[in-house]
Amino acid sequence: MTKHWAFDPTGPEFQRLIGPVTLARGMGLPARPGLYVITCGDCMPHVGTSSSIGGRVRTLANLGTHRGSAEVLCAAFCAGEAPMVWWEELGARRRHVKRKKTSSNTMVSPRNRARSTRDA
Repeated sequence: MTKHWAFDPTGPEFQRLIGPVTLARGMGLPARPGLYVITCGDCMPHVGTSSSIGGRVRTLANLGTHRGSAEVLCAAFCAGEAPMVWWEELGARRRHVKRKKTSSNTMVSPRNRARSTRDA
């Protein structure tokens, strides 16, 4: 039996995250390197890093060709809640690449982790 997983912003891997703000164009997120997390209720459909958090999340908010758009739309529909953005600024590119590697294992719901393991 799979244990129900839920996004917990007070959890140890999330304590440094800033937010949440509603996913929308023109949110005013920083144009600096970092990690961003999209949540819909207790679901976390997308985790990513970028050299410009603001630019990447703005692209995602357009809900067009960004690969995370479909995941975010699906989760928002299923959860019945607007997508929210959390982020953490990370100064050096090495730091945000390292944080992404560690977050890929600890910040992904068991359902999404099983799907990515199965597809590999």
